[in-house]
Parts: sequence; C-alpha cells; structure tokens
Amino acid sequence: MFTNISKSRWLKIVLFITTFAFVGTGFVALIVYKLSGNISGAAEVNGDTVSLQEFYFELNQLKNAVGDEANNPSVRKMLYIQALQRVIDRQLLYQFAKEEGIQATDLEAKAFVAQIPAFQTNGKFDPQKLKIFLQAYNISPAFFQEVLKKQLSVSHVDDLLNAGVYLTNDEVESVIKDKLSKLYGKAVLITPKVSISDSEIKSYYEKNKNKFLKSQEQLFKVYRFSKDQQQEVQKVYSTLKAGKQVNVNPAFEGSISEIEKKLPAILVKELEKAKSQKIVFLKDKNGYYILVKAGTRKTVKPLNEVKGQIVEALKQEKQQKQASQIAKRVKSIAEAKNLKEVNIKEFNIEGKTPLELKFLLGLSDKDLEKLLKKKQGVFLTPQGVVIVKLDKIAPPDKTLVSKLGIKDMLLKQKLSDELSMLVDKLRGQSDIKINKRLLNQ
Repeated sequence: MFTNISKSRWLKIVLFITTFAFVGTGFVALIVYKLSGNISGAAEVNGDTVSLQEFYFELNQLKNAVGDEANNPSVRKMLYIQALQRVIDRQLLYQFAKEEGIQATDLEAKAFVAQIPAFQTNGKFDPQKLKIFLQAYNISPAFFQEVLKKQLSVSHVDDLLNAGVYLTNDEVESVIKDKLSKLYGKAVLITPKVSISDSEIKSYYEKNKNKFLKSQEQLFKVYRFSKDQQQEVQKVYSTLKAGKQVNVNPAFEGSISEIEKKLPAILVKELEKAKSQKIVFLKDKNGYYILVKAGTRKTVKPLNEVKGQIVEALKQEKQQKQASQIAKRVKSIAEAKNLKEVNIKEFNIEGKTPLELKFLLGLSDKDLEKLLKKKQGVFLTPQGVVIVKLDKIAPPDKTLVSKLGIKDMLLKQKLSDELSMLVDKLRGQSDIKINKRLLNQ
C-alpha cells in the first residue's frame, strides 16, 4: 500500500502539516467554489465528475440520520450543503490516494462488503441482505462498490497520516494539567426571572411558522387528453419540458395521494416516477396524462401543540438578553447576592476537574482557559451568568491518564486536525465546480 510514497509529494505534505502543528498556528481558508449550471454531475473536482447518484446517496444517508427534521427547509438546505462538501472532500482525498499509489482495489472493496456485519447471517456473508440494502437506496452493486473504493482509499490516507502522528511529553502534560487538575472554590449561577405574554407567543408563532411544519407535500398539476389528441399531447409535453407555460387548464391537481384517487388504477403504480422527475408522461388505453410539479403545500402544527416550545424559546431569548446586561455590571459573588428578580444557585467546588466544572457550569473552552489563568471570572453561558472564584488548583492524579485513555484521545484529535489541514490544502490547490442547481433545491 505504501509503494511510491518515497518519490511522491507526500513528503511535502508531511512537512506542511508538521510545520503548522509545530508553530501552533491556525488559518481559515475561504474557498469560493465555481458555480456552474452546465456540468452533468453534482460537482467537478479537477476535471473528475462526482455523479448526481453519489451526491443523492450521501444526501439520503444524512436525511435518514436526522429523521423528520429533514423536512424543515433550513435543515434541508444545510443537508444539501453538507452532502456536497462530503462528496467533494472524498473525491479530493481519493485523487490524492491515487497519486500516492494507495487507492483501494475492486477486490479490497468486495472483501470489505463481505465483512460488514449488517450483510451477514450467522457470521457469513448474506447476498440477500446486501440486495435489500441496495434496493432501499435504489443503487446498483457496481455503484456501491465504487463508493466503497473511494471511502477505503480515504481510510488509507488516514492510516498514512496516523503513521506520522506522535505526542510530545509536553503536550500530554499540558492537557493533563488543564483537564485533570483538582479545583476548589465557589460559584454562582444567576438566572433572570422572566414572564411571557400570550401576545408574544402568538407573534412568535406567526413569524416562525416554518419552524413548526407538520408536513410538506409536493403538488402536481395533471393534464388529461383523449387518445385521439396525440398532436396536442406532444405539443403540451414539449412546451412543459422546455420550462414554458401552456394555455391549457389542468384537469385536476393535488398531492400524490390525492392524484391516486383520480387516475386509472392501472397507472397508479407508475406514480413513483413523480418523486424524482419534474414531468411525468403516462398513458393507458383511454388516453394520456402529463404530471407536472407545481410547488409544495405546507401543513403547520397548531399553536396549542407548539405553545410550550415557543414559551421556552422566548424565555431563553429574554433571559440571555437580561443575563448579558447583568454580566457587564456584576463582578463578584457578593454583588450577585444583592440582585433582584433573579434565581441564584450556589456551588461549592470541591475537587472538581476542569472538565467536570466546564459541564457543571456550562462554560466554554475559552471561559475555562481564562478561569484557570486568573482563578476567577464572570461568564455569560446558555444557562445564565456564572461567577466563579477558585481558592486552590491542586495537581492532577496521574493514574487517571491511563484509566481515561488520555493519550489515545489526544492522538485521535491530532490525527483529525492533520486530516482537516490536508483537505484544506487540497481544496486550495484544486479546481472545483459545483452544480448550482443543487443549491437552489
């Protein structure tokens, strides 16, 4: 797997990554992909096409992971962007693996499929289980093998990076000190008291109905023609296919479930096409039907069903606004105790680790870093205002290092960081075009 590495640009990549890791400097690369409406696939990466099938396969996996939330317009847009980024990054790393001579082979992909527990029965490969999976995602064995080859090639790059990752004693000691020291002192959590009126609830509901979608159905217009209207059918179909309007009124319109009731029974089974095509042509012995997508119909949950959710959202919004003002003027625990219209919760910190304290009080990494340095501070958190005063920071129990697997966690994080830097570098060197139609779905 590692043949050709010594005479490749891998050594330059190692030097690049090592330099950034050593200097401890980060950077943000603003990569603007070229938008194109003329490419056939989802994207083009250095001239290689990432197929629409690969994109939709990735998108469907993401949708399955988030469940019903995938119907939310804002979530849907995010999933499209995430799926595009994933297939592009995978293509970049696959190209890199090919250049380094470490790409996976067809035989390796086939062997890997046979070892996946989900495709086994009693520990042996079960072709029927693979077939069910492929049918569920509507993909072919050849396509699935090609995607696996890419993913396995990416894992080879991961292995290659892993071979060069190491930790210094100073890195380990620094993390042990910051994560496992024992802290002693006091803290208070200040939560403003707020009230929410019915008018505020109603106003929020009206302005944010997209957040409370119950369902979102695709609607279709259906044009019907008799069997002796062949020329008219062809003309209407060609006009609609070209994206133009027609001077013909639809026979009826509605969702798939509504259309099913009006179509001849023999044609109902063909409605599956409508889920993936903008225009569907159907015919039976009596005539012709043209189905055209015509927007969506949203059903919103009633106010009484989401009232509790709205109250919580408004409550958090008001509390954060008031907490922000409190954080600017209150500097000590003593001052906090004189505040009115707030709830105050006190904490005695006895032997907590920084990590435990972080989760107990809802502190950010930046807050925690500041606290360990100054031993006191006022912090604005999602729960409210936190004021902490540390009296003592005791050395960590080093036996916890092996128990908690600190070194393994650090190595995994370092590997993840190096892989991200490699991907960023490849993006900056590459010519990447995105099918702009996918960003307007």
